[in-house]
Amino acid sequence: MIPFSKTLDPVMLGEFYHALASAGRDPSLHIIDKLPLNYLYIGLIAKALPRARIVHVHKPPLAVGWGMFKTLFVQGYPFSYDQVELGRYIAAFHRLMDHWSRELPGRIHHVFYDDLVRDPTTGIRELVAACGLDWNEDCLSPHKGSTANTSHSAAQIREPIHTRGLSGWRDFAPYLEPMRKAMLAEGLVTE
Repeated sequence: MIPFSKTLDPVMLGEFYHALASAGRDPSLHIIDKLPLNYLYIGLIAKALPRARIVHVHKPPLAVGWGMFKTLFVQGYPFSYDQVELGRYIAAFHRLMDHWSRELPGRIHHVFYDDLVRDPTTGIRELVAACGLDWNEDCLSPHKGSTANTSHSAAQIREPIHTRGLSGWRDFAPYLEPMRKAMLAEGLVTE
């Protein structure tokens, strides 16, 4: 175990993380860590894991807000139950991602969700290439995978890629006014 220290070497931390994450796994496999709060640690991740590929998936802010607001998280994310707090949180997320994109040019691959689901072949090919992986046709049918998933998206990943989620939040737009106004005040959305 690595003891906590203000002077902890990021490379040592990266090696420790990699050892834990890959323990008992096929060394030829890649590790995907999609924890929602990873964006808070992008600077440390970039130093600790210099070969890590960082992917930022962009969705319209209100779509993100609606997705979080309607999800009952067992633990954590208390801001997601208050629309104003959630709107401010999403705005802060955007500011921080803009910062990291400026500070780490070329390290963050930006994926626009709407474009990806409208043209999955192009989007997925670009993502696979950005991650330095070899192309595999199975990437176009992720719903056929057999890997276990316990995240809130577990049911979604068992469906073929579709565009149903692009505007579903709009049906609830009248009820999302507190969130929209908070985002408007933060300069994240326009009238």
